[in-house]
Amino acid sequence: MRVELRSSLRTARSAMGQFMWCVIPVLLFVLLSACSGGGGSEVGNPGMSSSFSSDSDLEKYLKDGLASSVLPASDVDGALQAVAAAEAPGNSSGLDGGSSESGYSETNLQETGVDEADKVKTDGEHIYIARGETVAIARTEAGAGATLVSQVKAPGTVSSLYLYDDLLVVLYVPVGGGGYPWPGGIGLPEPTLRVGMPYWLPVEVKTGLLMVNIADRAAPQVTADWIFDGNLVSSRRIGNRLHLVQQFWPDLPPLQQNFDGNRESYDAVVASNRNELEGVPLENLLPMFEHRDGNGQLLGSGRVVATEDFLAPEAAEGGSIISLVSFDLDQPGQSFASLGAVLDAHLVYASQESLYLASQGYTGLFDGRDETVKVHKFDLSQPVVSYEASGTVPGWVLNQFSFGEAEGVLRVATTTGFNWGSSWSNNVYCLQADGTDLAVIGKLEGLAPGEKIYASRFIGERGFLVTFKRIDPLLTLDLSDPSDPKVIGELKVPGYSDYIHPLDENHLLTIGKDTALSGDVVYYQGLQLSIFDVSNFAQPTLLHSAKIGDRGTESEALQDHKAFGFWTERNLLALPVTLLEYTAPPEAPWSYGEFSFRGLYVYRVTPDNGFELQGRIDTTLGGSVPTFPVPWARGVFIGDDIHAITPEVVRSAVVEQISTTTNELILP
Repeated sequence: MRVELRSSLRTARSAMGQFMWCVIPVLLFVLLSACSGGGGSEVGNPGMSSSFSSDSDLEKYLKDGLASSVLPASDVDGALQAVAAAEAPGNSSGLDGGSSESGYSETNLQETGVDEADKVKTDGEHIYIARGETVAIARTEAGAGATLVSQVKAPGTVSSLYLYDDLLVVLYVPVGGGGYPWPGGIGLPEPTLRVGMPYWLPVEVKTGLLMVNIADRAAPQVTADWIFDGNLVSSRRIGNRLHLVQQFWPDLPPLQQNFDGNRESYDAVVASNRNELEGVPLENLLPMFEHRDGNGQLLGSGRVVATEDFLAPEAAEGGSIISLVSFDLDQPGQSFASLGAVLDAHLVYASQESLYLASQGYTGLFDGRDETVKVHKFDLSQPVVSYEASGTVPGWVLNQFSFGEAEGVLRVATTTGFNWGSSWSNNVYCLQADGTDLAVIGKLEGLAPGEKIYASRFIGERGFLVTFKRIDPLLTLDLSDPSDPKVIGELKVPGYSDYIHPLDENHLLTIGKDTALSGDVVYYQGLQLSIFDVSNFAQPTLLHSAKIGDRGTESEALQDHKAFGFWTERNLLALPVTLLEYTAPPEAPWSYGEFSFRGLYVYRVTPDNGFELQGRIDTTLGGSVPTFPVPWARGVFIGDDIHAITPEVVRSAVVEQISTTTNELILP
């Protein structure tokens, strides 16, 4: 059986081939790259310690790690048959993540109480929209749409936003901060085909953060501008604490990255690299920051992380530096606190008490190449973030929903055999901190052999996995005893799911693709929405499904959960869709439909009545054939209204009367 390569994977690889020098979103190479191949065991502890008493100690550690981040010359792995989905975690059930009982919908979150940055935020009266180098602030009025009241100008391209009372936090890429290829990596194969030194990371990348006082929405005031060296991996806000995770790769002289596979060659290459690094000053190996006021006046600068606040893995994990920067949003005029770690971080997961950094890699340098996930746990329960424990599990993870924490136990869903394709197998590991060891206390291995994970979700004591090869099995997991996790039930249905959303305590809402079989090839078709009843956990059932469009139909929500706008309070779903439909019967299951619509689909979703389409809102301008790539889109519910938002336009309507009440705000 051969499964067709999905269009999102082809698009991602093409983008990486053409724009490798750009700031590549870290989530795309969670499965397309890996950190350096050091030692380790199937389940080990890559623990860290704060071991730098001086700059010279730190400099030696960094240079030794950079020099030894090499691989056998023959180690060119096949391209992986997967792509990481969107970014993003707590002690709650997560049943109402992103929903509100205050009369409006909020950002769809993985975990209640753990906010994530997004393109759009709302306080129920105003909508804040990240677009280009500005943030538009629009006021809403029931039944009358939105009106632009002000804009915030950023010194770069705005990527995402946080909203905290009368404080707007703007994350942006400064002008000139997009970086450029590390000269030592030019001419090397794409990172889809190699692991080892993270040469695909651009250098001179910067992350900007604006603090904006919006007490007067009509006259917002920038009060602080912070610029950090490094690419923003991810961020989280828990109460008044904002945490940024950034990855920094220094601009180094060209280094050798391969050896002939034996110890003698390895030692020679490492010695040569160490010699090349000898004259590089420590300051060039560390991320720096600048702090300016709202008028652009420089107030301070220096290292992002002090020497004594660096953590070092006991086994070197490469030369990139992770900085964990924390702000107290109740004191926006104060400086930040920080921790540094000499490692890669491809994924970030956070609960209300803990933050986890995860990286993909391999064990073994001379004797085999087994996929591994290294996980480092940080304590968020105190005012100052501190390191807690580290662990390793076999396999590869799909995205942030491969992780979930409950009662201090981290659950991780992995797939092994990615590089070899025919030997896929799936696992769930339960990890708990024992001193500095994030130890496996329970596991399920060998699930759905020959298939791979397409979606996972951990909710309280329950877990859900969707694997796929030619049909979609939904597995239900009992995690109430983390030392003895169990598969309780299984349901096989056509198609597959990319995202699992808790509809209520006993029902799941999923989005994915319908499929069609031709010979031994499975072809994806249009979008597929499903509702599963898991009240009988041993026998999950499919209650309802709805299909949207034909082959080629896409939704941003397949890759980014924040585009999946579900408002629990009123059972409303807003979904961005690019619709392709057949105008005549298709010649074959691989035939694509023709473009017919781009915009927001709005459903009322209940276990009793399934998917009730309330209407759709076109988000293109002028009804013309839309441009590509597809701009992001969000649906925000406020009171009785739905607002369809893109970087270009806000179209608003009464949910019950979408076709006759649409108002429009074209953003300047």
